[in-house]
Amino acid sequence: MFGSHGAAELESCSTMQYFGCNDLATAERISRRLGKCSTSQAKSWTNREKITREVDLVTPAEVMQELRSSSNLQYLFPSSSLPMRLERVAFKPLHTRDGGKFSGLPLDGHYDDGLSKQTYRPR
Repeated sequence: MFGSHGAAELESCSTMQYFGCNDLATAERISRRLGKCSTSQAKSWTNREKITREVDLVTPAEVMQELRSSSNLQYLFPSSSLPMRLERVAFKPLHTRDGGKFSGLPLDGHYDDGLSKQTYRPR
């Protein structure tokens, strides 16, 4: 909708939260945003020259595995700090059909649970 430059600008000033990832394009974007790490090793015992290569910190396949719909993990990309991998929780305990189990937030006394049990009846 915004094009690649507009999307990058919007993403750079927003907090992005990813969970339940099931498409490769999103997994690749997350992997790219997490960055790369450098590894180095000696060519051989006799040759002390080192080979350095960069690899994804987290590969797209690992992202899809960690963020599958039944996983309780999420990636959070705040605009003003480093990315985080956090446990995802629900407001109330939640069990999904595909085996996901999410613990609820300990919010006893912080909201009126009775409102969720009422139904709307038009007059």
